[in-house]
Amino acid sequence: MRSIGRWTPAAAVALVVLGCAGCAGGPEVAVPPGSDSLPSCARTTVEVSGVDRWPARTCDPAGSSVRFTDGLVLEIPDVGGVASSESGAPGVTHQVVNWGVAGVGAASVGDEGEVVGVWGSTEQARALQAERVSADRD
Repeated sequence: MRSIGRWTPAAAVALVVLGCAGCAGGPEVAVPPGSDSLPSCARTTVEVSGVDRWPARTCDPAGSSVRFTDGLVLEIPDVGGVASSESGAPGVTHQVVNWGVAGVGAASVGDEGEVVGVWGSTEQARALQAERVSADRD
């Protein structure tokens, strides 16, 4: 096996894969003005079905987590960030977006593009998340 510097190709691939554990699942999103001045929230884990009870617009939830109905837990990224992961359920991808002052959005989408669910800590976050899911399907 040929090496790259002192690394073998397999070691380099392992480093890239391990180094990306927990990476955001997609590009950053545009957030409403004022999002950069939010204080940090106390870290917690919220059930996706209860994300609408999040203290919307009062703090930045980055570092907290959302637990989906199949048990998958995703950490909420920094403001404007997107985190996604395939779930334990075959064919379903979950996504969490930190929309800043608009709140937190979450979605579950099947392999065929069918929307399993869209949630938001505010109506604005839910609408933004629904728009993102729709755009991703196109």
